[in-house]
Amino acid sequence: MIGRDHSLSTLCAATPTSTADTMRALMRATRDRIRDAGADPATFYDDALGLLVEHQAPDATTWARDLLIPTNGTGDHGAPADPAAAIAVLDGLPADPDPTLLDGRLRAFAAGCARLDRLGRQVARDGGIKRLEQAGVAAPAKMIDAALAGLADETGQDAGQGRAIALEAPEPWPDPVDGAALADEIRTTFLRHVILPEGGAVALALWTLLTYSHDEAECSPLLVLSSPEKRCGKTTTLDLLGALVLKPQPAANLTPAAVFRAIEAYAPTLLIDEADTFATDNSELRGVLNSGHTPGSAYVVRNVGDDHEPRAFSTWCPKAIALIRRLPATLEDRAIVLPMRRRARGETVARLRLGKVVAALAPVRRRAVRWAQDTVAVRREADPVIPAGLHDRAADNWRPLLAIADALGGDWPAAARAAALVLSGAGVVEDASVGVQLLTDLRAIFGDHENPVALPTSTILDDLRGMEERPWGEWGKPPRPMTPRQLATMLKPYGVASRDFRTPEGTRMAYYHEDLADAFARYAPEPPSQSTTARQPNKDAAKCDFQSTTPAAPVVDSDARKPASLLACRAVVDSKPSTEAPVVDSDARKPASLLACRAVVDSKPSTEAPAGKVYL
Repeated sequence: MIGRDHSLSTLCAATPTSTADTMRALMRATRDRIRDAGADPATFYDDALGLLVEHQAPDATTWARDLLIPTNGTGDHGAPADPAAAIAVLDGLPADPDPTLLDGRLRAFAAGCARLDRLGRQVARDGGIKRLEQAGVAAPAKMIDAALAGLADETGQDAGQGRAIALEAPEPWPDPVDGAALADEIRTTFLRHVILPEGGAVALALWTLLTYSHDEAECSPLLVLSSPEKRCGKTTTLDLLGALVLKPQPAANLTPAAVFRAIEAYAPTLLIDEADTFATDNSELRGVLNSGHTPGSAYVVRNVGDDHEPRAFSTWCPKAIALIRRLPATLEDRAIVLPMRRRARGETVARLRLGKVVAALAPVRRRAVRWAQDTVAVRREADPVIPAGLHDRAADNWRPLLAIADALGGDWPAAARAAALVLSGAGVVEDASVGVQLLTDLRAIFGDHENPVALPTSTILDDLRGMEERPWGEWGKPPRPMTPRQLATMLKPYGVASRDFRTPEGTRMAYYHEDLADAFARYAPEPPSQSTTARQPNKDAAKCDFQSTTPAAPVVDSDARKPASLLACRAVVDSKPSTEAPVVDSDARKPASLLACRAVVDSKPSTEAPAGKVYL
């Protein structure tokens, strides 16, 4: 006992105010004395703990555990020679051990297992469970597993807990960078490896540079790669983005919490693949992604900790999403969509060898960092001109990309605006909501009836049910023709309701053109290709629709929604011979109108871009 007291006497210097450095020095000296005496420091744990508690040392249990951790013979803590050394820490436990003692021994056991490989750790686990069973500890397997839960495996990762995210920004290029040449190189990289839609390479290059200047942007458009089927180049495009963008973090599945916690911690560029398998039906995830469109609203609030303190998490970062088919309308409205397509026979691309490409593109990433740093003031003050063919949300989505294009110079300002019109302009077909589809069809029905003051509900429903490729003939569950009540329910959110209309046959319920005009203008406007002169309600037409006598047949313009080029062709075919000499092309000796028609039918895209054209 005298030897034991001597070995532990250094711990008498511990006081309630001892610093961590002081305690560390005391424990080192204690271990050295015990080893000099030829004893195992682990056998001194209980006495050391009692002595430290007696002297009111800070964190007495923690420091006493220091004696339980096996050493590698040099005085440094290291891996035990075999699992038996870790198991030995649990030897000699009394029956029904004190919680403090059990806690210290289990933590020491875990420390002893820290540098074992998986096999050695499993052997130690089984031995540890047996030692706890011998001591009468309840649920010994749970105790051992809890002790081992936070350990890292031999790769340095937490066992069973994934791997740490490590995202680093590349070092800036040492010299000033030609922005237009940089963007050209990025555009060429995409065109070399992927078949892209018109304007797609321009959009990808600009969005790539946006990731390097994202904090200055007033809007963060989603970049969406959608395709009707698999094998259309979506994943390859994401791989290329991963080699080019700032701090890429790919993911083929993720939860709402993973999104906002990763963004809050790392501000990555999220590259989300296979979104059709988990995102389209996840309303919470859609809400989180929607929130990241503008910096002012790019937050979600969650309760954190035992006190459930509300904390705000950022959702502001660049995000690219790839999926089969289309995203929900609210997400797609915040996106620049690239309709991807499968490579056809005769179309060739270079094989993507990702490892080599990533290494080869490292200088491009560094140049992008330098260019973004050098042009930050220009982009902050930018107010780019928006093409007239973009609606409000599309204009917001393209504004940061157009600002980048203007800062690049060269042909990029023109190319960017051309790409914006091709990918997001008024001519792009969108999946309208069912409400907008109904309003569009109602506008067409009123037009077919020459825009009367009002149309009876029964007439509207008859016309709706007769429309092909529309759901109105089989509406609701079970599918039945749409009823007046269902029509009223659909139009109510737009502030439209039926009203009485007096006719010679009596009063009938009808929908007035003036009540629908505002909804038409806001949600179902006339396409830009049609006349911009709004049709005016024909007050006399209403009398014709409601007369009990034989009404005049309504004039229906069956060609109103046909392409003008096809109408021109039909006009040539249907026209009667003229008594006047036709205008003849001096080269082909054929009527010019026939040549124009043949140009419409026979025209093929040229493989060569004419001079002065902008490459997309």
